Amino acid sequence: GVDGKWDFPSPECKKVKCPRPSIPYGNVANVFQATYTYQDNLQIECNLGYTLSGSSLIRCGADNQWKPSLPRCDKTTARPPTTTQTTPKDESGSGKVVGIAIGKLTLILLLLIITV
Repeated sequence: GVDGKWDFPSPECKKVKCPRPSIPYGNVANVFQATYTYQDNLQIECNLGYTLSGSSLIRCGADNQWKPSLPRCDKTTARPPTTTQTTPKDESGSGKVVGIAIGKLTLILLLLIITV
């Protein structure tokens, strides 16, 4: 300032440590440590059967907190299977046609053999 003094407090150096994140039904996908330091990035993933809600990438901030806030792992809800109702095709008459044709052919052959 004008009087030769700083207008703002002087900067301070401090050690930044973020705790290992605890995410029920989830885990850290990359580096596993007890604590992390400023600007460390972590990739979060959920266990099988759970879906991530929030950001999968978090960073250790200057206030010793993860940014953005820790995500959640929510149970994946299974959707009921979609089924299509179809009516079976009535093919009962087709067997009769084949049977009648074979029967007539046999009768014709039998008549030919008898008359010869």
